[in-house]
Amino acid sequence: MESMQIDVLVNGGGVAGATAAYALARQGYKVALVEQTDGNKILNGADLLKPSGRDVLADYGLLDAVLAGGGRKRSQVKIFHDGDYVTEVDYTQHGDLGYFVLIPYEKSRKIILDQLAELPNALVYFNSRIVESHFEGDTLARVVLNSGVELRPRVAIGAEGNGSYLRKELGIEVERTVYDQKMFLGKYPMVPSVEEKNRLYVDHKGGLAYFYPIGTSHYRLVIGFPQEEAKALLADASGAALKARLTEFVSESDDALAQVGDTAIFDGIPIARMHAPSYYKGNTVLIGNAIHAIHPITGQGMNLALEDVGVLVPALKAFLDGDQGIEETLRHYQESRYEVNEKVVSYGHRLATTYHQRDAFAGSIDHKIQGSGRDADAMRVLQSLPG
Repeated sequence: MESMQIDVLVNGGGVAGATAAYALARQGYKVALVEQTDGNKILNGADLLKPSGRDVLADYGLLDAVLAGGGRKRSQVKIFHDGDYVTEVDYTQHGDLGYFVLIPYEKSRKIILDQLAELPNALVYFNSRIVESHFEGDTLARVVLNSGVELRPRVAIGAEGNGSYLRKELGIEVERTVYDQKMFLGKYPMVPSVEEKNRLYVDHKGGLAYFYPIGTSHYRLVIGFPQEEAKALLADASGAALKARLTEFVSESDDALAQVGDTAIFDGIPIARMHAPSYYKGNTVLIGNAIHAIHPITGQGMNLALEDVGVLVPALKAFLDGDQGIEETLRHYQESRYEVNEKVVSYGHRLATTYHQRDAFAGSIDHKIQGSGRDADAMRVLQSLPG
């Protein structure tokens, strides 16, 4: 059996896990990333990098690669209720750079994984999973992969999403509330209305439609409806029922609606609310969807995960360099992130449960949070070091 000592084990190769592995390996630590897929599989994830998540990629030298790989800059999102204009979120008002980035999740993930693979002190295990984990007290001493490789980490990061293996191994129980609304992603050739501006529509019956570009040649249509209605609409393979329903509340995107047809193009995405009560135990720490799930109407899922990375990486540096103990290091991370994550998860829930009435929905929109503005005191400075 091959066995090796490493500084950091990252379990899960989504955008957050890959970014954490890259940021730590780039600083000279020996990092192993374990990913169940081959790294090329298309995953349903967020296509949106809000400013604070975007800035984490910039801090670790990854943003230029993402932009060069087809990332699309945008500054405004126009929001409607029952077809009537409600408000416009203007990102130029929330940060010096004044833009967010749109890029297919699988593309940004692949770009970061490719950058990681170029680092000499990074080990990437695709098509791999942990089959054994051995603890000494609360400390994860070693793991064995399905290939038989044994890894002995100083610290482990769980970045495996909602079904986190390491979270379960730590015994951290979470309550996950599934929304009745079901959401689906479709992809279409670009049309002028989407080229012009992002538009988000909701209606009083729980419908949602969001049109936004992914690159220069295509756009994404995200739809959401209560479970039984979604099932009925998508059962009409011609798309006629879906198009008729969307026409009830989509008011400025006729050219995009004209393309709605075969419903087989739509892939479902999980919609739930979750926030773990604890982010760590011993030398194992969790990030991203392993600790929180948020309604996608906020566009904050990947953003929160990258913010977790932005706080955790410099904190771990203090531990790995011998300047601070693991308990103090991981406690700092949780205290820095918990209040912000809770606030944004609750914000998403508020938005998702006020479609029924225009004033309630409009009153729930927080431009600063939607634009990824954060309370400086709650954040305790996004990338500050412990102490």
